[in-house]
Amino acid sequence: RKSKYNQFPSVVSGMRKTYNEKLKANRDLINLIYNYRIFKEYNFLKKELANYKKSISARSSDQQIEWLSRVNFTRLLDVLPVWIVNLNDLDRCLPLEKEIFDLLIIDESSQCETSLALPAFQRAKKVVLAGDPMQLNHVSFISNLQMENARKDLDIPEDLTFVDYRNYSLLNLANEVSYNEQNYGQLKEHFRSHPQIIKFNNKKFYAGNLKIMTSYLRGKHSDFLKVVNVNGVLTGDNVNETEATFINNQIKQYLIDNERKAISIGVISPFRNQVRFLQEYISKHFTPEEIKATELLVGTPYDFQGEEREIVFISMVLTNESPSGSFAYLSKRDVLNVGTSRAKSIQWVLHSFSLDRLNNDSLIKQYLKFASSKEAVKVLDNYDHFLNDFIQTMKMSLESDLSFFPLQTVAGTTVDLIIRKDDIDLCIDLIGYEGFHEEWLSFEDMESLFRAGKYVYVLPYRHWVSNKESEIKRINNYLHALK
Repeated sequence: RKSKYNQFPSVVSGMRKTYNEKLKANRDLINLIYNYRIFKEYNFLKKELANYKKSISARSSDQQIEWLSRVNFTRLLDVLPVWIVNLNDLDRCLPLEKEIFDLLIIDESSQCETSLALPAFQRAKKVVLAGDPMQLNHVSFISNLQMENARKDLDIPEDLTFVDYRNYSLLNLANEVSYNEQNYGQLKEHFRSHPQIIKFNNKKFYAGNLKIMTSYLRGKHSDFLKVVNVNGVLTGDNVNETEATFINNQIKQYLIDNERKAISIGVISPFRNQVRFLQEYISKHFTPEEIKATELLVGTPYDFQGEEREIVFISMVLTNESPSGSFAYLSKRDVLNVGTSRAKSIQWVLHSFSLDRLNNDSLIKQYLKFASSKEAVKVLDNYDHFLNDFIQTMKMSLESDLSFFPLQTVAGTTVDLIIRKDDIDLCIDLIGYEGFHEEWLSFEDMESLFRAGKYVYVLPYRHWVSNKESEIKRINNYLHALK
């Protein structure tokens, strides 16, 4: 029913308050239960941890097993229910007892060898594997010949490829043997990179399913994603000194411009020789204090998996004379995806070859064409007559220091209008007007926006028509309250 006042903002505020109170109550309850267990079992815990400490500091495996056998792990896990362990250290930390944990979670499972995970499986009733099939697999030092000999010795059929733990990760194995769709879930919220930086990866590798949770900052394309052909030459085996010099000079400039601000910098090259050259080159031109202050990391995509930096330089090294095999390596999906998704705010992409050198189906050519085009910053400006009138009224009625961005996609959700005051974004959700603006955001969509640092004001069309002055005043007050 039509009411005199727009009640939606207070309803949304009440829902969020209740939602957060529920989360806090859950956390408080868990902490109370945990603290009560510690209090109740204090004397037992003190004794068992003393034995456990002796086991992990034992100098021989026999001593280690002896002290571990004295620990009552079933009871210890009641008091200390969550353990974080590196798989390489598992045998030193936990006894090989069947299903002593209710749940095992293995993170970065695309980088995990199956053989390394099996002892962890033995200790758990259920397993959750978290990983990204579009990122880099583990590096195995088992040769293909060793794998082939093992296959023959164990009489394993050739078509049973997923048991190949040299080339198949734990995540690959799970994808092969888990046939129930209910066993799969996708984590869609991306919190790292600016939307321009991650746009190609989202479209090419994740079918556009990622919700980009980083702030939308409208600016020039060159502010966030920069592609430069430096026309360098190779001075050694996959060493491009011109690109290294360019990177060195830009880092110097960033240090000058950000003298009093914390800033992190990464330098990535797919080729190990260029990485070694860059490490030596940069160490000669920057002090240890400068390297530490910028968290400066130089490495291959393998070194950067799981890492991120505010500013990232990518040195592609190759020239027109480089062999086709090297370009094929640049175009590997996992290498390209990891290498181009480590930057948070600014990404420099440096190359020394012509795009005409590559075939049209080359992934690296597609990426460079995208990064150099207007598509990387394309925004939707074709909005309807009502929204245009609505924005003009807002501009005339609200303060002059506001910016207006219609029909923007934020955190995977298309918002009717964003009003920005300084660094605060208020998302206006227009509802009830026939057409695009008729539907309202779900509470899940609103929560995604809140997690992305945005705020939501729900505005029914009928209230806008009959109470423009009142709504403008409330929106203005809302912006001041947020500030």
